[in-house]
Amino acid sequence: MNKLKKNISNKKKIIIFSVGRSDIGILTNLIKKIEKDPKFDLDLAICGANNTSKFGLFKNELKFNSKKIFYLRSKYSGSQNKDIINYFSNHLYFSNKLFDKKKYDAAIIMGDRYEMLSISVVCLNYQIPIMHFCGGSITRGSIDNTNRYCISLMSTSHFVETKFHKQNLIRHGISKNIFVVGAPALENFQKKLLSKKQIEQKFKIKMNNKFMICTFHPETTISADENINNLLELINFLNNCNYFKIFTYPNADQGFTLFIDLIKKKLDLKNVLLIKNLGKKNYYSLLKYSNLVIGNSSSGIIECASFKLPVINLGNRQKGRYFMKNVIHCEFDKNKIAKAFKLSQSMGFLKKIKKIKNDYEMNNTSSNSIKIIHKLLSNKKN
Repeated sequence: MNKLKKNISNKKKIIIFSVGRSDIGILTNLIKKIEKDPKFDLDLAICGANNTSKFGLFKNELKFNSKKIFYLRSKYSGSQNKDIINYFSNHLYFSNKLFDKKKYDAAIIMGDRYEMLSISVVCLNYQIPIMHFCGGSITRGSIDNTNRYCISLMSTSHFVETKFHKQNLIRHGISKNIFVVGAPALENFQKKLLSKKQIEQKFKIKMNNKFMICTFHPETTISADENINNLLELINFLNNCNYFKIFTYPNADQGFTLFIDLIKKKLDLKNVLLIKNLGKKNYYSLLKYSNLVIGNSSSGIIECASFKLPVINLGNRQKGRYFMKNVIHCEFDKNKIAKAFKLSQSMGFLKKIKKIKNDYEMNNTSSNSIKIIHKLLSNKKN
């Protein structure tokens, strides 16, 4: 019995936060490996858009130890600046209340959401070491760019996707504990995906027709009017394109409610599957058979190269992010989008991208990350 108590007390207590569909999907393999590791005692904090029906109630897809999960419920009913600040404040209150009751050796934070920034501030004040995944990117068309670097400055260790990201951190004065491990998201598509027949049955779509996947988020560094005009230019193009479209909901950023309303009203839904949240397995299965990804999601930049899939990246939301040659950057103009579409589907372009290597993709990203975490925490004084 005493030996058992000693083993439990020697476990390192880690908490991983998730605030949306992207981070929980990206970190799934890491979470499952940490759960099984006898040297760790893991808690999960499921926050943000995971817990709201507006975004598909993604928490229902989680298959982790439910006894070790804490939930923060936010309604995400509005998308004005005051609403975003309220959500930010909710996460301050939630994480403060959590850390006041429970002690942790480290917190794993991914990415650049404002909710993650809020949680990081609380971690810093409770002197909980932050292990930051996917820092070092540049996205000039989003305030996430600032959030990300603020989180990096508060973090004690950094798990980055490529050497490019490591150099970005060094340029910002961060030089210690930077580990190039690859993109955790890219471990997901290595697992068994759905067949064409399974996709047809699940989504009631015909896989013999050409189709594209579209995800479009507000740019958070421009006005609401500019965002609306940009979305309308995209919708104008899509309504005149004969490909089937799978259109996923935007992130919970400023203006997201208006985006959803406009998409429902202006997009010709006869040739569209509009869906709140695909989930990682469905999403990667569709990427495997898709002819194109269009929009301004980071997934188009990071993941699609592994599928040798053409991407039309619109506007400035992802401007500055490291990308492969399968990505075509395009302004918000229906004629320019049509031109980019024609290029993306040309035999020459499709042949060229069949040869590309995805620099974001590395072997054993989660396993290597856990080895590093072991080492970092074993050196940490209790």
